[in-house]
Order: sequence, then structure tokens, then C-alpha cells
Amino acid sequence: SARAIRAANDQARDDFLAAIGHDLRTPLTAINAAVEAIEDGFSTDPERYLRVISQQTSVMEHLVSDVTTLASLEAGSVKREHVDLSELVDEAVEAFGPLSQKAQVSVSSEASGDASIHGDPHALGRLLRNLLDNAVRHAESHVSIALSTTTQGVSVRVSDNGPGFAPDL
Repeated sequence: SARAIRAANDQARDDFLAAIGHDLRTPLTAINAAVEAIEDGFSTDPERYLRVISQQTSVMEHLVSDVTTLASLEAGSVKREHVDLSELVDEAVEAFGPLSQKAQVSVSSEASGDASIHGDPHALGRLLRNLLDNAVRHAESHVSIALSTTTQGVSVRVSDNGPGFAPDL
């Protein structure tokens, strides 16, 4: 029934928000500990602690982005429009230029066919940046993004030459 579906959706949302709240505490605790260690002079390697702060800030940015997306979906404010995914990929690759250069990872992209779809350009851009961010962080030296047209729409494939996932995952 509609009431049962609504109750299940409300419970799923509540569970999601509780998980996000819990997940935000972990990076905040790590950031606070690193800042305190630097301030108190306990850190013999402040650069290492600054890297931890940077990494944990990135984790928090992703979590906040998830909450923002959920709020937009619930408010019905997600707007669909004509989007050229190849343009969004180009923007993401350009945005990650400094990070990929610092990590000594090359990033390439290629598109075959029309990569136009209907969707929310901001959400799709965020998704592409998140995928690229993960790939650059775990790649040994190269990341590629390939767009191709399929019978069901557009396929986006992000590949890197990093260690990958364990076979049992």
C-alpha cells in the first residue's frame, strides 16, 4: 500500500541520514586530532598530518554532496535538461589537472558517438568528478574515461591502472 511504501521510504531516509551523521564523525575526529597534534607540537611530521586533514576533508565533501543530492531529490528540484556528457568529462578532466599532475597520473578521455542525454548537469558533473577523483587517487600512472553510445543510452567507463578490487568483492 502507499502508506507502507511511504513508511519504508521514510525509514530508508532516516537510516541514510543516521549513517551520514556517523560517517561525518569519523573524518571530523581525524581532522581534530591532526590539528591538535600540530598545534600542540606533538607532530614530528606536520606534512603527514596536513595530508590526513586534506584526505578527510575530501571524504566530508563527498558525504555533504550526498546529503545535498538527497535533499534536492526530495524537494523535487532536480532539473533534467539536454546534457552533452563529453563536455562534462572535459570539464572534469580539466578540473583534476592539478591533482593528476601532482599525483603524476595522466588522464585521457575519448568519446565515440553522440554523448547527449537528458539529466541534471550538476549531479552528473559531480558524479564524474567523484569517479575521476577516486581513479586518480588509486591509479599508478594513467586514468582513461571512455564515452560510447549504446542501445540504452550512453556508457561511461572510467579505467585506471591501479591495484583494483579484491576478486571476492
